[in-house]
Amino acid sequence: MKKATLIVLLMFTAPILAGEKQGWLGVASTRHHDEHQHWLHVRFVVDGSPAARAGLKPDDIVTAIDGKPPRFKDDLDWIEFLGRIKPKQRMVFTVQRQQWKLNLAVIAIEMPAEYRELWQRTVEAARQRRAAGVS
Repeated sequence: MKKATLIVLLMFTAPILAGEKQGWLGVASTRHHDEHQHWLHVRFVVDGSPAARAGLKPDDIVTAIDGKPPRFKDDLDWIEFLGRIKPKQRMVFTVQRQQWKLNLAVIAIEMPAEYRELWQRTVEAARQRRAAGVS
């Protein structure tokens, strides 16, 4: 099984775009893949966040987002996908939790101010990893 680079406390956010609000889900994950499939491993869920209210839990395995496998070539590709999330956007996460398969609807909210600096550092780190040829 091949593992991708850990996205440290990514928090499923969207980047600051000129004049646009940032979407936020409140969950941290790592990307993984093998020869046949791609998935996200939920590492942390912020209490009271949209992800928590939808029922996502640490150690859930996300096998699809809006019906599509989470296939990303590197961390920056994943972050750019997250960058398109807007407040009030609804996303359905297909989750494997033990023997159960669940579809959990998460509705993004505007990113709380306390997560903006963390987001900016995460984006910059992903850009540096891509420039260095690290996925």
